[in-house]
Amino acid sequence: MEREQISRRVTAIHIDLDQRSVALDFEGADAPTVVVDGGDFVAAVSADAAPVPPQPSAVEAGATPENDTAVVLTGHLRALAKEGRPDRNGKPTAWAPFLGKAGDEEQPEAYSATFYRGAAPIALSLAKGAHLTVRGFVRPSGDPAKNDWLSVVGVLNYPGKAERPEPAPPEPSG
Repeated sequence: MEREQISRRVTAIHIDLDQRSVALDFEGADAPTVVVDGGDFVAAVSADAAPVPPQPSAVEAGATPENDTAVVLTGHLRALAKEGRPDRNGKPTAWAPFLGKAGDEEQPEAYSATFYRGAAPIALSLAKGAHLTVRGFVRPSGDPAKNDWLSVVGVLNYPGKAERPEPAPPEPSG
């Protein structure tokens, strides 16, 4: 089903903090008002526009509140990192299988790790088996036969990382 693309200027934005909703008004008499509410669905409202069907909520789509929390994992690359597809901003990414665990876990877990931003060139420079500490977000795969996904946004420690020199103490004035 193909939809016609129409560009319209937004004329008003209504934010209701109590109802956790945002409504957008567009220019033109026949333009719908689009309402986005806290229940993660979108509906188009106007006299002659049919509502847009509800989209699955973040929880239904496999996201959980824990996914919004960054985790720090220590582990190693199970293979050399490879160049990945560009992210939505066109920036390069890297991909590698990663075996890691959080500080309080006993057993490491296997992840399919995608390295973003400054983490991508670091991952591409590391050897197979390189030990590193990463910060990122875990997304369950939903399939017990597949690894969970790890979106790495920072590499905190890795082989060859330059140590920051200790700042020199200030000289006494006098």
